[in-house]
Amino acid sequence: MQNNSEDIKREQLLLAIHAFENSKWARIRSHAYMLVLLPVLLPVHLGLLLWFTLTRPSSFSLGYSYLKLYFFVYYYFGGVKRINTFPTPQSPPTKPTIFFTTKNYALLPCFLTTLFSYPVALPFSQYLKKLPINFFFPFVRFH
Repeated sequence: MQNNSEDIKREQLLLAIHAFENSKWARIRSHAYMLVLLPVLLPVHLGLLLWFTLTRPSSFSLGYSYLKLYFFVYYYFGGVKRINTFPTPQSPPTKPTIFFTTKNYALLPCFLTTLFSYPVALPFSQYLKKLPINFFFPFVRFH
């Protein structure tokens, strides 16, 4: 009985190591894909930063659309799969609505924006100001 328990623990450990290695290489592949898109993202990002400094009050919808598109591509290449327990509403609600979700890491609101086809108000972390648009070039950040 003791030997069987040790075999199970060893097998679980090997599975965990294998899952960690797979996720590490998937993350590197994801960042490499984003590196290919960097020649498109960098001018758009810098142009939008300039535009936002000139027209700060009227640029909410443009900034929201850019972030939604960026994070859709980010999560698509990252291999994140959407599995809806309950379907996401495709049209804006007619009355104020609150959606409850867990917030277990800072990028979750960025993923939630990709789920809705209309703008939603989400609390974003201050961490996102420091998030680089590409991890191979960390000096270009979202600010």
